[in-house]
Amino acid sequence: MSNPPPPTISQRLKDFARRHLPSGLIQSLKGLRNGVVRFFTVLCIKIPKYVMKYGNILVKSGGKDTVRAIKADFQNKFGPVIQQQPVFIDEDAIKQTFLRTTRINEKTLGEDFVVHLLAPTFFDLNGNNMYYGGAERYLVELHHLFQGLGYELVVFQCANSSWVRFYHDLKVVGIDTGGVSYALLNKRFHEWVKPAGLTIYSPFALAQPNCRKNAIGISHGVFWDSYQTPPAKDILDNIISDILRAMKNLTWLVSVDTNTINWTRSQDYPLSTKWNYIPNFVDLSQFSPAAGKVPTKELVVLYPRRLYEARGFWLLAKQIPHLLKRCPNLVFHFVGKADLAEEVEVKHLEKVYPGKVKWFNYPPHEMPKVYQEADITVIPTLYSEGTSLSCLEALACKNTVIATTVGGLPDLIIPGHNGMLVKPDGVAISQAIADLVNDASLRARLAETGCQTAHAFRIEVWQTRWKVLLTKMLPSPEQARVPRAQVV
Repeated sequence: MSNPPPPTISQRLKDFARRHLPSGLIQSLKGLRNGVVRFFTVLCIKIPKYVMKYGNILVKSGGKDTVRAIKADFQNKFGPVIQQQPVFIDEDAIKQTFLRTTRINEKTLGEDFVVHLLAPTFFDLNGNNMYYGGAERYLVELHHLFQGLGYELVVFQCANSSWVRFYHDLKVVGIDTGGVSYALLNKRFHEWVKPAGLTIYSPFALAQPNCRKNAIGISHGVFWDSYQTPPAKDILDNIISDILRAMKNLTWLVSVDTNTINWTRSQDYPLSTKWNYIPNFVDLSQFSPAAGKVPTKELVVLYPRRLYEARGFWLLAKQIPHLLKRCPNLVFHFVGKADLAEEVEVKHLEKVYPGKVKWFNYPPHEMPKVYQEADITVIPTLYSEGTSLSCLEALACKNTVIATTVGGLPDLIIPGHNGMLVKPDGVAISQAIADLVNDASLRARLAETGCQTAHAFRIEVWQTRWKVLLTKMLPSPEQARVPRAQVV
């Protein structure tokens, strides 16, 4: 057997430090190193990026929105400049939730009847505001599902510091990762948190390098298809390697669309047998056609999602001047939170086309009326899409839907049958809108068939499919060793 290679200088220095330096000093040196790295990252990468971004906003807004935009962007990424009062802090819950490695073997009664769910975010990084996106709504419905089965769901997310919050009765634990970091969230969760009866990774990519034994991963759609910054081949190879490693680590996988499953087949066919296709859902008790809606000459075109690039905001926004000239009876409703550049643009459109372009932001429970007031809903996704909740809700409310051929949208829309399916291109979207404006019978027929399609995706079907999978993973709730009130 050959002799092991001699230790490197770096390894010798680390060994010397462990032997002769106090642990507190070592941590300080690590902090100094990380600070230097962050400084040069900001100096060489972040500052040029922000100069370009805010220069565009300055030109567009005439200067008045620039300071506010910079402040809002930095608060969104790094937390408020002045720390707000936390919504809720439960010190006992923190102590019970975080079991350091020295206590990892301590027995907690009822652990088999707790389900842990790992997600990048649910609240913001400081735990002050909940995100109202599709992923967060998905987790809330999972929480209700587990409650009905007799289990407690606890969500763990990235955070700027360790905290515990509650969204109604759903516990959300922030793990100090200093920002959004899949790697650090994975590391600290597995080091700090005692295993539960079941662990869910949402998205599934969080399940590497560490992963619990009894675990499910969720794909909300292919998220590595962004066109904007094509990575070098070696970087893309590493991304795909990490994705496949996460899949291999998990017991079962759930995909909201067939796109992810088919991609897996192209990479590793046997691995694709782990996938369970459970498309997204719509609650028909909330989302339904408007009763007695009277047709008017005006047609409302709805964009019902976050205003940013991936969701296709710019594809639609850039077509509005042309469409309003071509079809003056159109009114555009943008409903959702906006990123900074998109907020400046939509406000600009509101100013240039008063009464014709409107921007709103409603909580989830008020969204049914938004769809009921609309005639055409556009889902102009560019990348990172599953089976869109917005698409399903629009179908259920009898909107005529235009969607792009991205992600899981072709799982929902059959072109010419229950909607229109076009390539992710502004001109194609504009033409589809004009075709619907000019053909009322086509618009009505697609809306009617689309409403019928929504029944196949009702939330009760989604719940049943999840329950079938969970029977393979969870013991019967009747076997619980302690009452639910004692479960951590």
